[in-house]
Amino acid sequence: MQRATDRNQLQALGNGLAAIIGKLDDTQAAMVVVKYVEVVQKITDLDQLQVLSNGLAALAGKLNDAQAAVVTAKYVEAMQRATDRNQLQALGNGLAAIIGKLDDTQAAMVVVKYVGAVQQTTDWNQLRVLGISLSAFAGKLDNAQAAIIVAKYVEAMQTADGYMLQSLGENLAAMIGKFQSKNAESVAEVLLTELQTPRAGAKKAVLARSINTLFPHLTMNENRVRALLRISDIPFIDRDAIATAIRKQYAADAPGEDQGIWTFLQWANSYFGVNRPNKDELISVILKILLLPLLILIGGGLLLQLLSGRKLVALQLDKLVNKKDRQNLGMRFTGYTAEQVKSHWSVLGADERMIEQRFLTMDLIFAPIYGAAFLYALPKGAEYLDLPFPSAMLVALICTMILADWTENMIQLQQLKHMNQRGAVLQSGWIRIASLATQIKLLCGIIVMMLLLYICAQLLLF
Repeated sequence: MQRATDRNQLQALGNGLAAIIGKLDDTQAAMVVVKYVEVVQKITDLDQLQVLSNGLAALAGKLNDAQAAVVTAKYVEAMQRATDRNQLQALGNGLAAIIGKLDDTQAAMVVVKYVGAVQQTTDWNQLRVLGISLSAFAGKLDNAQAAIIVAKYVEAMQTADGYMLQSLGENLAAMIGKFQSKNAESVAEVLLTELQTPRAGAKKAVLARSINTLFPHLTMNENRVRALLRISDIPFIDRDAIATAIRKQYAADAPGEDQGIWTFLQWANSYFGVNRPNKDELISVILKILLLPLLILIGGGLLLQLLSGRKLVALQLDKLVNKKDRQNLGMRFTGYTAEQVKSHWSVLGADERMIEQRFLTMDLIFAPIYGAAFLYALPKGAEYLDLPFPSAMLVALICTMILADWTENMIQLQQLKHMNQRGAVLQSGWIRIASLATQIKLLCGIIVMMLLLYICAQLLLF
């Protein structure tokens, strides 16, 4: 065989050698193994190495730990050098046959070498063929090794198309199907992360087929259930398998199988709050839906005071004897009358009234800015909790607050100008409308803040 160069000749010699080896007793086989391993180490021709695998498969059960490691390393090295697809396929099949006969100790040694080879491989064909052999001892992988292997295949799929994508997917599905239950958790985390990331439909479909076999082995908690529900609309995901896995843990609350998968999914999406953030995302979510609008509202208000120069107005208002007259008109929950507005503005000189007009004009611009922050935060928070608040209702609430703020500011602007032109005369009808607008604005603001606080409390505590 070492002198033969013709592939057919090699194949015939290899088949003959395999037949002879199968008839050897243990003593004879042990002697042959030593010679065989020596020959395998020396051979550089890939065709010769592939043909030798036929006989070596028959001897694999006789290899000791060191010999198993040497032979496997030789085949892995050969596969990394091979460029021809048929050659790769033959070497992979040969290695798979050998691996299938290794005991647990030998397989554990081989796994380390194999995982390293998979990590270093950049050629799709090599990775695909390595996968064929890898399926033979997938059950021997520990959690970390299983996660590494799956992540490598997922990475390769990102740039693979057509035949290679399908082939890598089949390899991955075959491996996952042979993983022990102990590997399910770590492998599922890798696949769930990828399936929730924007990907082309074909790639998601391939990954979906791979993860289906893991569902029965997964431990269910709320975060895991939400992740499974988020991927349930991907083509080829086994929704019935997801439902079965969830029912095992939540049988008392879940609809029965007789009610159908869509009834179950509707219940599950509501019960688990599919859009609720995971614990590691919770702080950033709270910052977005509560602190961000508050920061814009309070920080923007302070900036408005600074840019308009309203400090002078505040100094003049401090001169009023009655503390109620000093209070900003826009913050009076009980409203105000024309007489109360007159008392409030009476202490302001011409310069301070101009500053107040500038402040009210700038506030017209600021109202939609803080409104936009609440328009983002409140519907988003309701979506996280799957609250039964129609989006239109939340939008109407915030828009009412903005419109009330605009009405209040425009009337006060108009009345200030009227006061400047006609002395201390104010139009009580318009003031009543402005007062009502102020109360509506503040009431809407309180409702919005209470809703946001409720949402944040639900996210943090429940």
